[in-house]
Amino acid sequence: MMPAYGNILDQEQIRNVAHYVKSLSADVDAPERVSAGSQVYAQQCVACHGAEAKGNAALGAPNLSDQIWLYGGEISELVSQITNPQ
Repeated sequence: MMPAYGNILDQEQIRNVAHYVKSLSADVDAPERVSAGSQVYAQQCVACHGAEAKGNAALGAPNLSDQIWLYGGEISELVSQITNPQ
């Protein structure tokens, strides 16, 4: 189960990683957030989702690069899922 990163990261870090994840499969008009988010991803998310964000089924970590959004693909929905996963 994914941890609630609202208890681990600040809101700026969460928003940045949401932009980075979104950029893996769609255009995002916030290159500075994508860059900052890639650093957060590398520190916090890569262990489960992998360096290429393809996920790890054995851990229940979905592919983040395929445009399939389990809980919605808008930035606000990604922020919500990262903050407090369903």
